[in-house]
Amino acid sequence: MSSTTIDDKYRIVIEKRIRKKVKIKPGDRVIVEPVDDTTLKVSVLSNEKVSLEEDPAWKVLHKFVKARKKVSPEKLHEFMEEEVWKA
Repeated sequence: MSSTTIDDKYRIVIEKRIRKKVKIKPGDRVIVEPVDDTTLKVSVLSNEKVSLEEDPAWKVLHKFVKARKKVSPEKLHEFMEEEVWKA
């Protein structure tokens, strides 16, 4: 366990042995969550460099889907107008 002081910009310095143990470096992102009135939980976001092609969300959003049938631009516009007015 270590203690640190919060500066006037609410920043803290993480002790070197803790930084080494969790393998964080400048620029890494962390999540800070309150546990109760006096306790914070700090979680390090993954510091692995993952290519976009390996990201599951990227795969879903960039997967090409073959259309079963062609839709004319006019028909597509008509469909979109109908959907807007349903809401």
